[in-house]
Amino acid sequence: MTVIGKILTFFIFFFSLVFLGFAVTINQLNKDPQSGQSWFAAAQKLQNQLRAAQQDLRAKDEEGASLRAEIGNLNTAAATARENFNRELKDKDDQLTAATNRYRSAESKFVQVQIALDEAVAELQKRREEATRLYETIKTKDSQIADLTTDRTNALNLKTQAEVAANTFRERAMQLEKTVQDQLAEIESLTVRLTGGGMPGRGPVAATPSQAPQPPADVQGVVKQVDASAGLVSISIGSDAGLVRGHTLQLYRLNPTPVYLGQVTIIEVSPHEAIAKLLDAKAKKNVQKDDIVASRIISTMPQ
Repeated sequence: MTVIGKILTFFIFFFSLVFLGFAVTINQLNKDPQSGQSWFAAAQKLQNQLRAAQQDLRAKDEEGASLRAEIGNLNTAAATARENFNRELKDKDDQLTAATNRYRSAESKFVQVQIALDEAVAELQKRREEATRLYETIKTKDSQIADLTTDRTNALNLKTQAEVAANTFRERAMQLEKTVQDQLAEIESLTVRLTGGGMPGRGPVAATPSQAPQPPADVQGVVKQVDASAGLVSISIGSDAGLVRGHTLQLYRLNPTPVYLGQVTIIEVSPHEAIAKLLDAKAKKNVQKDDIVASRIISTMPQ
C-alpha cells in the first residue's frame, strides 16, 4: 500500500471514529437522563401515566360526587335533626313551663296546707290540753270508782260472810234438832227399858252413837291438794293445830266470789298436814286448791 493509501486509510478510520462519537452523542441525547430510556419510550410511559392519572382523576371525581351526595344527605339529615331538636327543645321548654306552673301552684297549695297544718297543730294542742284535763278528771273518777268498788266488794264480802254464817247457823240448828231427836229417841229407849214397853203410839227406837268430837275453836287452814274422784282433800293444818281423827271442819271460799261448799271430816292426821273426806256432793264437784277449811265460819266475820 502506498503512503497516500495509508493516509487515506488513516483519515477514513479517523472520520469513522468521529462519526461514531457523533452517533453515540446523538444517541445519548435521544434518551431520558433519569430513566435511561429513549424519549419515545419515556413519552409512551408518560402518556400511560397520563391516562392512569386521568382514570384516577375520573375515579376521584366519581368519589367526590359520591362524597358530595353523601354530604348532601348528611346536610339533609342534619337539617332534619336540627328541626327535630328544635321541636323537641320547644316541647321541653313547654314542659318546663308547665312544670314551673305546676310547681308554683303546688308551692301555693303547700303554703295553704302549711297554714292549715299550723292551725291544726294549734287545735291539736288545745285538744291535748283538754284531753289532759279530761284524763285527770277520769283518773279522779277511776279512783272514786275504785274506792266504791272496794266498798262494794267489802259489802259483798260482809253479806257473803253473813250468808255463810246464816248457813252455818242453819246447819248447826239442824244438827241441834237431830241431837234433840236423838236424845228424845234415847229417852224413849230408856223409858221403854224402865217401863218394859214403848211409849204410847211409838215403836221401839234404836239408840244413836255418841256425838262426834269437836275441833278446837278458830282453827283455819287451806286446801293443798284435791282428789275429786276419791272425795279426799289434803289440808295445810294437822295435829299441831289440835286436829284428830273424826273432827269436822267447814269448807268455803271467799275469792273471787264467796261460797259455802259444805263439811269435811278428818281421817288421817300428821303434825303439819291432814287428810279429810268431803261430806257433801257439792264440795266434791266444786272444791279447789286454796279453798278455806275452818272449825267455824263465824270467826272470820268482823266483830
